[in-house]
Amino acid sequence: MKTLIKINKVTFFTALILMVTFYGGPIGLLFLGFVQIVSAIYLSYSFYNKSIKAKRYLTVYWGLTFIESLILFWIFKSKFILIHFELFYAITLITPWIAATYFYIILNKIVTENENLNEPHITL
Repeated sequence: MKTLIKINKVTFFTALILMVTFYGGPIGLLFLGFVQIVSAIYLSYSFYNKSIKAKRYLTVYWGLTFIESLILFWIFKSKFILIHFELFYAITLITPWIAATYFYIILNKIVTENENLNEPHITL
């Protein structure tokens, strides 16, 4: 599980650094999105029924990802890009960062909770 956190941390901050460039930001977000979707599928498969908190966090994440996908689909389908390019670019970069930041936070919480559950408890 520590490896999953390290991979997500590296891709998250790499994508954040790539946001400085015009073309690097969207490419970094695509790679970050792929890594986080694969990680979320793994977490959903592994922890969805084991923890109430993990179930709640992952349900909110998948709902957020679904809403984000609908917003981006609508923007790309409509002629929005031709009318408001700056707003289009801002929306297509901000909405994925909301989901990515939320996933980064819940990944750390789920892994920490899992480690606390698996620690041997010493009672006297």
